[in-house]
Amino acid sequence: MQKYGVGVQVLRVGKYKSAIEPFLLRGNSSANQEQTQKWLTDLWNEFLTASAQSRKLTPQKIQAIADKEGIILSASAKSLGLIDKIAHEDEVIAQLQKLTGEDPDTHSFRQIELGDYAQTLEDGEKSSPNQIAVVYAEGDIVSGRGGSESIGGDTLTELMRDLRNNSNVKAIVLRVNSPGGSATASERIAREVFLTNREKPVIASMGNLAASGGYQISSYATRIFASPNTITGSIGVFGVLPNFQKIAQNNGITWDSVKTGRFADSDTISRPKTAEELAIGQRVVNQIYDEFLTIVSTSRAIAKPKVNEIAQGRVWSGLEAQKVGLVDELGGIEDAIQAAAKQAKLGDDWEIEEYPKASSFEVKLLEQLFNSYFPQPQSSAPIDPFTAEIQRFQEDFATLKAMNDPLGAYSRLPFTPKLD
Repeated sequence: MQKYGVGVQVLRVGKYKSAIEPFLLRGNSSANQEQTQKWLTDLWNEFLTASAQSRKLTPQKIQAIADKEGIILSASAKSLGLIDKIAHEDEVIAQLQKLTGEDPDTHSFRQIELGDYAQTLEDGEKSSPNQIAVVYAEGDIVSGRGGSESIGGDTLTELMRDLRNNSNVKAIVLRVNSPGGSATASERIAREVFLTNREKPVIASMGNLAASGGYQISSYATRIFASPNTITGSIGVFGVLPNFQKIAQNNGITWDSVKTGRFADSDTISRPKTAEELAIGQRVVNQIYDEFLTIVSTSRAIAKPKVNEIAQGRVWSGLEAQKVGLVDELGGIEDAIQAAAKQAKLGDDWEIEEYPKASSFEVKLLEQLFNSYFPQPQSSAPIDPFTAEIQRFQEDFATLKAMNDPLGAYSRLPFTPKLD
């Protein structure tokens, strides 16, 4: 940006709020290095523990394998105890044919499509007037209506209000998978969760991400569930203020302005902000951060100074978030649903209803499960490294385009996790 004459000024609260660092530094700050190392270690330790338990090895043994081997081929994997058997695809099919009693000459085995299986489950369910609403909040939080891959502040607020007023809905599970986004939209949604929670249980279930604004919209829930590997916290606020004065001047572009107030043109990108304008912006960011701290302090019953220590824009794993009081329990969406039924005192007399209306709960849950282990390729040809980098750039650019907060303030995870 310096090379091409694009200036950037930043506003932030929290020493760990590192979203603005790529605009200022050529490498990680020590604070960002510290927090990234910590949550990556938490995720890795959870992987070691789960893998060791399933393979009847010790975490230390798997760590030693990883440090020594790097890339492991099948023969080595078997000798090390990481897999049970080496087989070709046709041998696996033959084994499945034995299990299902099929003739080997059919070259297949008895099976059922995932959608058909889920439909069978639905058909066998009993109907109940008591609904547990599962609300999926996925993507960046944006002001307005949002879209298929974002959470619109207006849209989710209205949905929560409708569910609150729906007498058939006895409890709500808010499934959050979001890095945050618009501070204004996040505050609106959090308020609606607060109002709903006063009338019926709201259980927050955190997915891979529930950070910054994603944590804020979860904070007023009756109980908060997260997985050990959930990325959460990141309680902080930032603003990025670009200007194109130098690059414009270098290319013969000029601006003029006519205004009726001293700060009427303070949103312009034609020049850097003045010291007074930066002070005003910092005051706004500080106030939003303070309100965020108040929400967390009130909802989690933690003294505000203590929340400030936990906050500072720091990212926590679900495991560590539970230890510092940001999360109640470790568990997945099924645990959250059971907790909602228990909190609403429904016994076994309830059924699940998904919002926004989409594929059935079972289909979505199973698709997420299977896709996480068996990702479906978008094409038969592997993506070359150059195309992969272009796609990553497009994803990052789409995130920037989604930043539409009217105050220009954002409560968002300081990065988009891509774990290799």
